[in-house]
Amino acid sequence: MDDGELAKLARDHQRLKAFVEGVPDCVFFKDLSHRYVWVNRAMVARLKSSTEEEVLGKTDGDLFSEMRAKEAADEERQIVETGNPINQKVE
Repeated sequence: MDDGELAKLARDHQRLKAFVEGVPDCVFFKDLSHRYVWVNRAMVARLKSSTEEEVLGKTDGDLFSEMRAKEAADEERQIVETGNPINQKVE
C-alpha cells in the first residue's frame, strides 16, 4: 500500500468512526471472549457509564443481570449462526 492509499484508508476510518459515534443506536464490538472492545457513545449512555473505558474489557455478565446477559448471549449466538442481524429490537 502506498502513502496515498494509506491516507485514504485513514480518512475513511475517521469518517466511519465519526458516523458510528453520532448515530443514536448502540454500536459495539466484542472479542471472541465476549468482552467489549469498542463501544459508541450511545452504548456508553445506555450502560449508564461515564466513559468507554468503564465498559471496555467487560462482558454482559459484568454489566447486566444474569437473565439479560443470557438473552444477549443467545442473541449473539443466533446472529453468528444465521448471519442475520436482529433489527428493530426495542428495550
